[in-house]
Amino acid sequence: MNTSQPGTNVQTRSRALNLNLSKARIEQLCAKHDAAISVIEPLPGGGTRVVLMNISDADVLRQACSGKLLARDVPRTAFFRGR
Repeated sequence: MNTSQPGTNVQTRSRALNLNLSKARIEQLCAKHDAAISVIEPLPGGGTRVVLMNISDADVLRQACSGKLLARDVPRTAFFRGR
């Protein structure tokens, strides 16, 4: 997903995805697509945030999970430790 930065025509991509999937399911999909996870954390409102090691992996997972993407700005926990 490309998003414009406010006030510019510059397109940015992110390694982070917010998905309406469980941590276990995301780990399965990442293994299937050979995508390396940097960080994975549960979201307080449901779903999971995952940050991939590189943009290419994020793009692959974004396409594979296009129907499960959550809104870009979702509440997160103040501190989450662990993977």
